Amino acid sequence: MNETRFDIVTVVFSADLRLLQLQARSLARFANAGLVGKIHVIVNDVCFNAVHRRFMRKILPEYGVLSRNVRLHDYRALWSSGVRKAGWRSQQAIKLLAANLVDTENFLILDAKNHLIRPLMGDALIAEDGRLRSHMYRIHPGFEDHFRRACAYFGYMEKPDLKLGLPTTTPFLMKRSLVMDMMTEMEEREAMPFPDVFMKDRYYTEFYLYYGYILGKFGSVEDIYIHGPKPVATLFAGQAKDVGACTKELEALNQDNVYAMGIHREVLKEANPVVIGLIKAAWDRFGLVTDEREQAYFALFQDRFPSWRRFLPF
Repeated sequence: MNETRFDIVTVVFSADLRLLQLQARSLARFANAGLVGKIHVIVNDVCFNAVHRRFMRKILPEYGVLSRNVRLHDYRALWSSGVRKAGWRSQQAIKLLAANLVDTENFLILDAKNHLIRPLMGDALIAEDGRLRSHMYRIHPGFEDHFRRACAYFGYMEKPDLKLGLPTTTPFLMKRSLVMDMMTEMEEREAMPFPDVFMKDRYYTEFYLYYGYILGKFGSVEDIYIHGPKPVATLFAGQAKDVGACTKELEALNQDNVYAMGIHREVLKEANPVVIGLIKAAWDRFGLVTDEREQAYFALFQDRFPSWRRFLPF
């Protein structure tokens, strides 16, 4: 078994706190406490104080013995050039800026929608030769231009391979030193802080920017990543109304190599009774909920602050 420690980073906004609570519970149940370094939860929302109160009361205890490793951050503390509006773009930038927080060379990025369903050991993340494990698939058609721009920016002269590449979704493993070097290079070239470079145009996405940097620097990812099976089954927003697609996706939970599942909050918002039933059954199967009341609590769509007070106490 690989004994390399790793930090965990989750970027969250106020509407994701129920899912974050479930993630915390899953980490307590399935993460190897001896291998997890710090757990950085970064609040990508302007209502940090309200989130902090909720987090300390409802969520932090769910981490169990890992609670001592948890650090809660206001995203604005990472923005040296000033406050920016929180949203999907800032969430991407924060996942890269998190390299300034982590202590370990290898760190695992999660979204709030991710929760573990099986024991997460070091060898599921890092191979014996030190390379990071990652599934790979076709470059997302909607972000092909973003990927090409990143490759060109960092001087990758070959025609980018769109048929197989690093994923665009979490869980995602990163190298701290590479992220730091990438951000430093961009700051020096553009003469502005990295968040401003990233946010000024919609040219890049976080994971394809990082991927393009690796290609430009090394020509391939083979010395850093080893191709492995997909470790997660995720229900995305676009699948919310498609019972067949959701059923097929969740069938992957039967595979022993799948250690995580993901439920986008828009799937909960759609509240298709069949899909919600599948989700609840999975939570129950893997011991993440104890009764129907907990199933209902975690499956209930949550709005952003300040309206969270309307929801069921737990």
